[in-house]
Amino acid sequence: MEYSIIHKTRNKEIVDINGHLYIRQINPSVIIMPYVLDENGIPNKIGIISEILDQRPNGIFKTLITGTPNDEDSNIFQTAVRELKEESGFEVKDIKRWKFLGSIYTSKMILNSNPCFAVDITSLIPSEKEPDEGNKEKDSKFELIEITEAINLEDSLINTLFIKTFKDLFIEKIKPECVE
Repeated sequence: MEYSIIHKTRNKEIVDINGHLYIRQINPSVIIMPYVLDENGIPNKIGIISEILDQRPNGIFKTLITGTPNDEDSNIFQTAVRELKEESGFEVKDIKRWKFLGSIYTSKMILNSNPCFAVDITSLIPSEKEPDEGNKEKDSKFELIEITEAINLEDSLINTLFIKTFKDLFIEKIKPECVE
């Protein structure tokens, strides 16, 4: 695919393909949905961040944790663990608490897909979050919110990862009929 670069930053390019503009992520961001289960194993809270985004109404946007790989990350799982710690204070290295959900395209204007994770933070206690140097993470706020509030937010990532993580709660399991 041939394209011309209109603008380039460290992590993204604006490209023109046949007269249409797209964004190509040089290092696609991971997307992370932390969640908490109740005593019956049912999800009751999702971890979201509130970020200052001047281009959004009210200047604040509530979304999931995202982040790009850095030089110390040897794989996307390490990126996800690091970003969770930086943005929420939760350090979860136990792979059994993580679920890789595959990759999703976040917009038809984005050329790359993004790897997605869900992580169970039930009964864990966060430490101080560790934002990147010079990053807007220091101005973000992490909080656990009720599922009903989270799925009513304007962010499509929350609903998408919630469904991908907990689809078994919504899909009726059909037992094959016995054939005699």
